[in-house]
Amino acid sequence: MTQDIPISSIDFDRSPLPRASLRQEVIVEYAKAMRAGAQFPPILVVAIGDRYYIADGWHRTKAAIEAGYTQIRAEVVQGDEDELYRLALRANIRHGVRRSPEDKRKAVEIALKRWPQKTDAEIAQLCVVEPAYVLSVRRSLQRRGIISRGPMRKLKPGTDVPTDAVGQPIPPEAYEVWSERYRIIDHIDTLRKLIAVLKEEEKTYPKLYAGVVLKAVVSHLQLAMNELILGVPYAVCPVCGGGVISSACNTCFGRGFVNKQTYGRLADHNPLLPRASGPVSATSYSPGQEPADSLPDRYWENDNLGGDSIPDMPSS
Repeated sequence: MTQDIPISSIDFDRSPLPRASLRQEVIVEYAKAMRAGAQFPPILVVAIGDRYYIADGWHRTKAAIEAGYTQIRAEVVQGDEDELYRLALRANIRHGVRRSPEDKRKAVEIALKRWPQKTDAEIAQLCVVEPAYVLSVRRSLQRRGIISRGPMRKLKPGTDVPTDAVGQPIPPEAYEVWSERYRIIDHIDTLRKLIAVLKEEEKTYPKLYAGVVLKAVVSHLQLAMNELILGVPYAVCPVCGGGVISSACNTCFGRGFVNKQTYGRLADHNPLLPRASGPVSATSYSPGQEPADSLPDRYWENDNLGGDSIPDMPSS
């Protein structure tokens, strides 16, 4: 049910905030728009007793306070604390201020503290991340004594065991690197968007950029993006087995994974290595020409990393 509710009836202290922090610049921007008459989507609250708890809409609510409002439009759901947390953890997946890597980690930590007995796959589904990432965060919290280790459980074949882009199981020693690869992917997304914006603004504001050699700027950004793309983990290193054999491997530089181009070259010389669809030829790559081909075969179809899909490489 959608209705106007008094902001004073919202319990901020007990409302879960699955973000590392609120962005003040967003609150100021929203508040300015509200004063100008802009209409925002209703926030989502869970009614428990006579109080409301925010499940989605922290920035909008703080902006309404900043703009001087005493009431706010809200979609009200009757539920309990578990329902509140489930809704909050899935907030901002497809709309609102995009989640940062720190926000994703905060959401997983909240879920693990509330439901430590849930499997990595269940927490991953709640927070819309990957099970390998949940496992990495779980182990970090266990090492710090924040959650208990609990009894070891037997896994069904193929369950809760993360695999790389070619279907090979990832050894526990390499979980952390694999689960953090979205950081590089986020940087690639940022550079792609910046390149697209610069190209568009060069056409829209030619006088503004008259003193800037934008082609050179775009070229440097593309080179930087290509280097990052080559850093995206694709498959467990066939030489060291993901760090199991040696943590100082010269092929993967000790991180346990190789990129798609390196894996393709190794697979060309070793027919026993599994192949993903669309194998990479060892002779097909030269820097700056085929960077998009080195990206894992995305990311991954269900977009578990929580980011936007990566467009084709802009032409130089």
